Amino acid sequence: MFSVIIANWNGEALIEKCLQSFVNQSFKEFKLYIVDNGSKDSSIDIINGYCEVLNIEIIKLDSNTGFAYANNVGMLRAFEDDNSYIITLNNDLEVEENCFKVLKRFIESNVGYDIFQITMINYYNRSLTDATGLSFNKRNFVSQMGYGMSINEISNMAIDIDGACAGAAVYSKAALKKVQDENGVFDSRFFAYFEDTDLALRLKNAGFKAALVKSAVVYHMHSATGKKESPFKEYYLTRNFFLYQKKNSSSIRYYMNMPFYIKAMIDRTAQLLKAKEFECAKARVKGILDYLRDEPNKNILENISCKEISKSHDKIYDAQI
Repeated sequence: MFSVIIANWNGEALIEKCLQSFVNQSFKEFKLYIVDNGSKDSSIDIINGYCEVLNIEIIKLDSNTGFAYANNVGMLRAFEDDNSYIITLNNDLEVEENCFKVLKRFIESNVGYDIFQITMINYYNRSLTDATGLSFNKRNFVSQMGYGMSINEISNMAIDIDGACAGAAVYSKAALKKVQDENGVFDSRFFAYFEDTDLALRLKNAGFKAALVKSAVVYHMHSATGKKESPFKEYYLTRNFFLYQKKNSSSIRYYMNMPFYIKAMIDRTAQLLKAKEFECAKARVKGILDYLRDEPNKNILENISCKEISKSHDKIYDAQI
């Protein structure tokens, strides 16, 4: 039924709780593909400890290739199995024991949808949600629905959403194969942040529908693997914002909306400067300049094809990055 893909990078403090929640699942028809981004900690040892109780395939990369590329590698392997759906999950979450059972029932009862958002609830305060999907305005600015919302409000939400947050999302393989391009299912040039936004727009524009599954729950340790604000995050949020906008808009629409994009960048940079987050503000400027210099097309992975990694049939893959 489900092929579950988890990208892991130095997640020794997180991965065991995540894996134990798979052991506790009431619905067992799933296979785990864990793509390790060159971890230097004990992550692999912890994962190996669960191989006897879970159906796990470990895919080892030699360096940190980012969320998008790692998931693409996992998807290429998952495309070869007999499951119909791919689930992407962060490693910093715990899956509620009936989550997959609820997903199966919902998917079978709602055949008009191909993308499903698992309800993400704050791990530390379980009265609040972290994400219930993605929403786009007329200029394709994206909002993460449900962040900080009371769980009591979930019942009032419509199930139709614009797209899914890939931290806990389900995609039909048919839909993913339809929108896959030379950069992968997720665009590997993004490295991190907005890769799911780009995918959501491509799926939406291709006519695939997305739904929120209110009763399928994961508990998310939001930003457990990164600071809430950091130069790394601000850089990729900035660079990738322009990248996904340009990819998913006509040239006329893109340039007509440019004043709104620029205003958003100025407002955020001013906010960072006011908070004395000077390195973050500099990272924002660098993100803009690198996008203008076409840096997304000169990523560290430019000479590597995901398909080259998928050729090996060993249980553990060694990709030379």
